[in-house]
Amino acid sequence: MSRELPADFWTMARGVAPSLPNPIFEHRFHPTRKWRLDLAWPHELGGGVAVECHGGTWAGGRHVTGEGFEKDREKMNWAQLFGWTVLEFTASQIDKNIEECVRMLENALRRKGM
Repeated sequence: MSRELPADFWTMARGVAPSLPNPIFEHRFHPTRKWRLDLAWPHELGGGVAVECHGGTWAGGRHVTGEGFEKDREKMNWAQLFGWTVLEFTASQIDKNIEECVRMLENALRRKGM
């Protein structure tokens, strides 16, 4: 059975910090590319905070192939240029230490004034 990692992340994060604001799932952030951010908290002035969840890092998933890795870097660079703070977590990081992931997310939201 395939895992919906962004939804799992959000369920677990809300268990740790129920007061977190709700994200937008699969937020399209680029005006011409079809890139989407797994979970996004847009800022009214542009950019915002996002979480990208990466599965398959130990099983040869798309994110760890040469081509997939390069495409992800292009997407993340453009996200930064558009003012996004993007936190990237693997399935293992989410499962083993969701509390630390949530602390990073809360810190990023605070730094953006959200």
